[in-house]
Amino acid sequence: MTEFSRYRVLVTGASRGVGAATAKAFAAAGADTVFLAARNEAGLQKVKSDINAHGGRAEVCVVDLSTRQACRELAAHCGDVDVLINNAAYTSGANQNVLEPNDAFWDINFAVSFVAPLTLMQELGQGMVERGHGVVLNISSMAAQRPVPEYAPYSVAKAALDMLSKAAGMELAAKGVRVNSLALGHVDT
Repeated sequence: MTEFSRYRVLVTGASRGVGAATAKAFAAAGADTVFLAARNEAGLQKVKSDINAHGGRAEVCVVDLSTRQACRELAAHCGDVDVLINNAAYTSGANQNVLEPNDAFWDINFAVSFVAPLTLMQELGQGMVERGHGVVLNISSMAAQRPVPEYAPYSVAKAALDMLSKAAGMELAAKGVRVNSLALGHVDT
């Protein structure tokens, strides 16, 4: 039996970059099922093929995480998840000045980078508590501590994600659920 042989893992933003690498690593470590969630079906299918080619088991979940309803449907589809990797984030590459009133840009950043992880944790965390074990890993960014000029929506959403991780970690640790935030630097994807 491998380290994760009975674990069901959900990785958001799994079609490329950090998400794809994370999903492949869990599969290689023997995860029972790795749920691959993202908007990019072609990317997800490629990751699934790579996992299956190495003896792993993956399931593709094409989803736009910008709405709470989509997050709830994803959680319901995945069922009992032991490890939740909230990796998806909104990064358009467009700059956004703090004083520029662009509600849609701020809203999409918060929806994908903060509200989606919160909703998935709420939906899947109760099952983790009931089973007495689980892990939530929120992929954050160094931009949460050191904001980049004209990148405020992303930086602020990731700072909120870091604080959510701290608060949830304190609340859920005694119930067997670990919640952490991992602040990455620049990743060229």
